[in-house]
Amino acid sequence: MPEHRFRRIRRGRPTREPESGERVQLSFRITPKLKRKLIKAGNQTGRSQSQEAETRIEWSFDRSDLLSEVLGLTYGKQVAGILMMVGSAMNHAGANALFVAAGGPLADDNVDVTSWIDNPDAYEQAKLAVAAVLDALRPKGDVTESEGTSGVDVATDIIGTVRKKSTGKADKEGFKPSPNYTWDPATVRSLLGPAILGRIREPQS
Repeated sequence: MPEHRFRRIRRGRPTREPESGERVQLSFRITPKLKRKLIKAGNQTGRSQSQEAETRIEWSFDRSDLLSEVLGLTYGKQVAGILMMVGSAMNHAGANALFVAAGGPLADDNVDVTSWIDNPDAYEQAKLAVAAVLDALRPKGDVTESEGTSGVDVATDIIGTVRKKSTGKADKEGFKPSPNYTWDPATVRSLLGPAILGRIREPQS
């Protein structure tokens, strides 16, 4: 007769749902840099590390719609939606590339998924993900001005603005970049940080 295996049923008290306001344990790892930030913020607010982390997580849920609202007001609803898709594509593709290089998502709990931006292979995957998203959203029809360079000219001026090298002058085709972007160059430089600013270069035409 074939051997049958039965799973042992554990008996005990049924798991109850925590009541509203009751604290439950949440364990996860963070980077030393993030821990230092929590400690510094807690010292300023008078909260413990756990309280500070809980407050900031709760704040993120309360502000879940803030990103779409700000992007929508700044760039319009459609571009805001595209930017959110592109941002997610970059982060997920880059992080996935790091996990694959490490042997899989369970190979190393200490993989810093935010470091993909400094990894050439992971960065390339993020770039491909962005291209795939934009291609999927491309309007129907043939491109009639494939020889134009206005897109590269805009990108060049934006990069020059961030690098403090924007000329604002018209090119030979009469294109004049707008110096009035919806963001402050100093803010963008602060967000990018020294490492990215040090490697930024003009796009290839």
